[in-house]
Amino acid sequence: MDNQIPSSDIQSEQPKPASQEVSIKKPRSKKKILLLILVPLLLICCGVMVYLLSLGFSDSPQVQQKLTIFLQYLSNEEYDNAYALCSKDFKSQIPFSAFTKQMKLFKPQYTGFKSQEQTGFMVRANIGQPTVYEYSGAITYLDGDKGSLTAKLVKEDGEWKILYVSVNISAQRLEKFQ
Repeated sequence: MDNQIPSSDIQSEQPKPASQEVSIKKPRSKKKILLLILVPLLLICCGVMVYLLSLGFSDSPQVQQKLTIFLQYLSNEEYDNAYALCSKDFKSQIPFSAFTKQMKLFKPQYTGFKSQEQTGFMVRANIGQPTVYEYSGAITYLDGDKGSLTAKLVKEDGEWKILYVSVNISAQRLEKFQ
């Protein structure tokens, strides 16, 4: 009888009913599910923003140079060279003859161009659309007058092309040309 197992031990070694072994998991809370969706989206958005910002800073010298050359051509009345720097979209809307006529009307904005300095930018990239660089700058003329510049450039065949340019000048500068 020494080898007998006490009856209390026998009961504890018996298998537990199946209903006690299965644990019911709580469904994930709505907050956790929302976080699982929002966190990756936020990371993707941040990545896109960093990419566009770095693109804006890395392309800034090329864009500024393109606009400076464009303004120098207009100042020197080299309209054919300036027009060559324009985008396909620009050229489809404004034929060369109309471009030349407009530039002659806007001599106060372009004549005597000395330099320009970038004051701001924004880069827009949309799927299926070309990247657009929106540029703003300050213009200095040979006589010391100042003006402001806004422009949009579009990337075509790996090169920035002018899509839109607007130059604002003071009334005093305008009076000099009348």
